[in-house]
Order: sequence, then structure tokens, then C-alpha cells
Amino acid sequence: MGPTPTARTNVVAGSLVFAALLAVYHLNGDFLPGNDATPNVYLPVSLLNEGNLTFSPPEAPFMFHWALQTPRGWARIPFIRSFDEDPRMPQLYANGTLIAERPQYYLLPTRQPGEFVGQYGPGAGLTALPVFAVLHVVSGNLMNQPRLLWFAAKFVAAAAVAGSAVFLYLLAMRFVPRRQALLITALYGLGTCVWSLGSQTLWQHGPNLLFLAMGTYYLIRAGERRRYAALCAVAYAAAVVCRPTSALYILAAGGYLVIVHRKTLWTFVLAGLPIGIAFAAFNSYFLGSPLDFGQAERGKAIAQYKTGSDEVWRWSSLPGNAAGQLVSPSRGLLVFSPFVVFSAWGAWRVWRDRTYVALRPVTVALVLTFLVTFAWFDWWGGWSFGPRLLVDTMPLLAALLMPVVGWIFQSRRRLTVFLVLGLWSVFAQVVGAFAYDLEGWNALKTYEILVEGEREPRLILDGEEARRLTDGGAKLNRVIAKDVDRPEYRHRLWSIADNPIVYYTTHFRQARQAKREMMRAWIR
Repeated sequence: MGPTPTARTNVVAGSLVFAALLAVYHLNGDFLPGNDATPNVYLPVSLLNEGNLTFSPPEAPFMFHWALQTPRGWARIPFIRSFDEDPRMPQLYANGTLIAERPQYYLLPTRQPGEFVGQYGPGAGLTALPVFAVLHVVSGNLMNQPRLLWFAAKFVAAAAVAGSAVFLYLLAMRFVPRRQALLITALYGLGTCVWSLGSQTLWQHGPNLLFLAMGTYYLIRAGERRRYAALCAVAYAAAVVCRPTSALYILAAGGYLVIVHRKTLWTFVLAGLPIGIAFAAFNSYFLGSPLDFGQAERGKAIAQYKTGSDEVWRWSSLPGNAAGQLVSPSRGLLVFSPFVVFSAWGAWRVWRDRTYVALRPVTVALVLTFLVTFAWFDWWGGWSFGPRLLVDTMPLLAALLMPVVGWIFQSRRRLTVFLVLGLWSVFAQVVGAFAYDLEGWNALKTYEILVEGEREPRLILDGEEARRLTDGGAKLNRVIAKDVDRPEYRHRLWSIADNPIVYYTTHFRQARQAKREMMRAWIR
């Protein structure tokens, strides 16, 4: 184990890492719009305004589908942002003339009538509460300020990811020299989808990455002082509130402490217990059982829509799902961040060299997490850029570079290969961070144009070219959206020529414009 730098050096270096990555994550000037993040973004607002962790139709009308009773019958209303739009709406809702037919897919009904919770749990939203509380005092009700709200949510996500990189750097400094620690940290922060996805909006990823990296840093120090075991437990428990599958890290860490640092086990258990009890109480009160998790429950309906079966865990499909998440051109981890292939060698070294015994629970947790993730029905992660379902494993995969980074530096050939793979990974993330626009590739539009004098219609991918043709007198026959969530277009996930990196590189300007337009519509 390398020499431990002074606390002051750690603080300075960690602060620089945090500031640099936070700045990079904001270079695009965008946030990433998306329904999946909506309940996380609005949860702290509900807590500040209403004093609760739920949503109701009058509080957040945009989270529901509406219908209005008219003389001709019920008429569906496509979108209501706020009841403030029309002073008649509160009364219409009160007398039953205006009804919320159903919530958006990302909400679940609770046991409390008229109250709904986000399907992803409260962890990410609660992480944003301190920042939102300050803005609430300074700027007032954020519910009426969607632009400030969504950019603040992006700041929280970016800060969480940058914070996870700091803990990764501090962990690396305990095993390798500073130059190698910085390289590992840079590749993690810039060469994985923690940049293009995790830092760009308040999904579960950002806070979960922070807590997992924090917990792992304190886990390797658990043998030094009991308080480090306590901090590890608190961080991992907070990660579970963000994403329940993070409980696998608690199991792995607990097993490690039983074997190696048994005297700290009760400290670990007691420190994490309050958060675990609070989360179990949340699930029991709102969903009916401490083990009811919204994403798994809502996943049944989504699985039915996407696959024709409500089975969310597909263990028989594990080999194919694993291949898709690791090597498919559209979602493959080794396509978007190929440098992590060296992490497999690092995992082997962890079990061969007692220097890295503290990293052994990391390998166990990763194997368990991969197995569970590979069994999930939606292996492509819906509309996404790269391996979304594996994003939360990135700090742990980066940590497994520590046992081999010295070996890599010993050979110019190995170092060249590693750096080339790293540069490709960074390039892929730059493309994603600046150009990924949700729909562009995931629901690729093909315009069928009828040009006078031609017997067969033209199939045009470029929207601007289709517009020029129609402006010149051609007829738009139809628009085909090749949505990868639909079975008939899912083969695109395996296409080498038709993949997101190629698409967003060749359509960079068009995608940037589409992303900006969607962002403006999101905060209108």
C-alpha cells in the first residue's frame, strides 16, 4: 500500500478534482429532460411546500392524465402544468367535473387516498433537499420556476457525481501513486456514463454513485477506527434509499467485516439501522410492506408493454442480457467505456494479492449486482445513451484498476492500449453529454417522402433534408419512429452501423438543436 498523503494535500487535491469535474459537467449548458427524473426533482419541492413526500393531482397536475366532463361527454386534456393556468380548475376538480384519470407511469398510488409516490423511492430527491431549501428561501416556490428547478437538479446530480470521484481519488491514493490515482479518477469521471447520464439530471444515479463511492472508501478504512465502519454503513444505507439493489453492497461489506474486522460489525449494523428502519417505514406506510419497492412493482406494467409479459426478472435470459449490456453496439459497457476491461484483471489480482484484501467485498458486490442487473427484463434500459443499468457500478469498476495500473505503466505497449481505450471512452462521453437528446437515436425518425416523378417514396433520416424536400413541393407520406422499446425495432440495439455513437457524431448539430428544443419545451 502506497504512502498516505497528508490530510491537507488530500483536501486540496480532492477540492480540485471536485471543482474540475463539476465545471466539465456544466460545459454543455444543458440539463437532460426526462420523465424518469421528474419525481426526484419535485420531491424536495413537495416537502418544502406541502410538508410531505407524496404528490397529489392538485399539487402537481402535470404528473397526471386528465379528463373534463363536457355536454358531449368526457374529453381528455393532454397536459395541465398548474391549476393556476385557469382559476376555474380548482372548482372543476372539487366538484368532479375535472378528474385525474391516471398518474404518469413514474408514479405509484399509495395506501393514502389521492396520494402518490415516485416509483424510484425518495433517496435522490432527499439528497437535493439542502440545495432546494436554500433556493426556496432565496427565490420562493420552485414549483412555479421550472427553469431554475431543473438546472438546480442538474447541479445536484453533477455535484454528487463529482463528489463520488473525490472519494474514488482518496481511495486510490491509499493504493497507488498520485499520478496513477488521478488517471483512474479522470477516466472514471470523464470516460464513463457518469458524465453523459449520471451528471446531467437528477436520476437515481448521481446520489447513488456518491454514496457507494463514499461507503467503499470508508469500508477499506473500517479496520482503523470504528467511526469509519459507521460512516460506511450510513453511506451504503443511503445508497439503498436511492436504489434498493445497493443492499448487495451492505451484504458484501457485512460479510467482509465478519471475517476481517469483526469488532466493528455491531458499529456497522447500528449505524446503518436508523436509515434502514426509516426506509422500511416509508415503504410500509405508503406501499403496504417494508419490502415493496416501487420500481419493481411498476416494472410489471412496463414489462408487459415492452415484452408481452409482466415478468420483470428473466433469469433464463441472463446470458443474452449480459451480452447486450456488455458488448452490444448501442448499450455495451465495453463499447462506451472499453478501458474497464482491465478491471477484470484487477479483480483477479485482488484475490491473489493480500495487499488488496479490503477490495474483495467490492468484487463480491459487483458480481452480485451484475447478476441481478443482467436478469432485469429491460436490459437496454429504455431510452438511454450507453449502459444505463450499469452506471452505478462505475466507481467500483474504476477502483479495480488500482491493482493493475502499476503493471500497465510498466509496459509502453500496455499503457498505449490503455490510453487509447481511455481516449475513445472520453470521446464517447463528450458525444453523449453534448448531443444525446433522448429521442434522436432511440426513436429514430424516418421520413417517407413522395417526390413528383419518382415511382418509389424516398426514405430520409435527416429532418432538415425532409423539410427542404417538402418545402420544394414533395409530399410527406408518413413518419416512421423506429423506437427500440418496440419489439419490431429492437434489432437496432445490435446494429454496428446504426448505433448511438455514430448517429450522434454524424448528426451532432441536429441533435444539439433537438435537445435544446426539448429542454425549452420542458421548462415552458
